[in-house]
Amino acid sequence: GLDRYGFDAEAAEVRRRWCDTCARGFAAAGTLLEKYNVAEPHCEPEHGVYGLVEGFGWTNGVFVDFVRK
Repeated sequence: GLDRYGFDAEAAEVRRRWCDTCARGFAAAGTLLEKYNVAEPHCEPEHGVYGLVEGFGWTNGVFVDFVRK
């Protein structure tokens, strides 16, 4: 949405934060998890409704999409 409305720098910052947070999480856990917190990346990922889900497809898909951009 930010890209579509011309907020390119803000969109890039969100993508960078998301990817950095996911990469740190992967380095620590050896897998991607669900519900990372890019506002407070030092916090443990949220456990959500289903508990702490490893290898969550949505997280993986967003990471791949963001890295490609």
